[in-house]
Amino acid sequence: MDNDGFRLGLWNKDQDDERLWQQSADLMYGAFDWPISKGVVKRFLAEDPRNAVDPVATYATDINGDLAGYVGIARRPVVHGGEVLPSGHLWTVAVRQDQTRRGLGRALLKMAVELLHDEGNEVITLYSTPGLVAYPVYRSLGFLDHHRLAFWLAEARPGEPQPDLRPLTEGEMARAPDLFHQRMRGIDGYSVREGDPYAGYKVMGVDLSTWMQTIDPPGTFEGFVNMNPSPNRGLSTVAEIVGPDDDWYRQAMEAVRARAQGDQVWVTHRNPLAADGLKAAGFRWNDVHAFERMMAVGPIVEEDETVSDPGWFTESRNDVF
Repeated sequence: MDNDGFRLGLWNKDQDDERLWQQSADLMYGAFDWPISKGVVKRFLAEDPRNAVDPVATYATDINGDLAGYVGIARRPVVHGGEVLPSGHLWTVAVRQDQTRRGLGRALLKMAVELLHDEGNEVITLYSTPGLVAYPVYRSLGFLDHHRLAFWLAEARPGEPQPDLRPLTEGEMARAPDLFHQRMRGIDGYSVREGDPYAGYKVMGVDLSTWMQTIDPPGTFEGFVNMNPSPNRGLSTVAEIVGPDDDWYRQAMEAVRARAQGDQVWVTHRNPLAADGLKAAGFRWNDVHAFERMMAVGPIVEEDETVSDPGWFTESRNDVF
């Protein structure tokens, strides 16, 4: 398929053009500051048992055959209105800087949306901010502002006496996806996990034994925290937190603050059940510009300009990835 001098197509995970694989990794680094090798890009496609993430799905080459842009997608069933619906997510959108403002991003997005619709995905989501150049493009393709995303933030408190955080055992790691479903069942917008939900971490070489921890004594397993042990720009990031009740969440997050290696702890997991425990542990609702996001959801929902407030947790869709 040609588009104004570009050749558009669907990425073939079996293709043997090493130059394009390398350029895809280079463009990820250039567009998202994500240092990733071409081997990791390949393994995302080869090792994810669900093919849940295609880091490059639709792509375009220029007249020289070089990669000009791509759109990555993800697939994940979500709970919506008590039903489990197929769902697609626009994971990454990148156009080479010297090829911008030529309609290429729109063409690639349109192809990706059509691909997900053809696969039967009834919901398609993406994250954006109104200030992005692509934001009007998303709106023109039928995406609607749904709600503002903000996160929880607290200062680290190194050395304070708190419950121990211990790594999950191998058996507990195997049970973590089931525990996630047990705790999150019935909450609108949450992904129904299939296959190995941590395949992406493993593809990137993450040692999950240093990320997955709990405050529960050995022999018990009520909840877990998934936290990157290496701080990024002074932030220790909690990517997932799942527990039985408010007191568990409070204790777990106090333990995280005491053992954080960064200056602050940033909780990106938007778990509505954790809100009261996070507040009790001293976390505040954070909506600083640096982490501002807007979630645009396809036409399955009505447009809603809800302002940023923890109350939306119990009323609107969330998305976990």
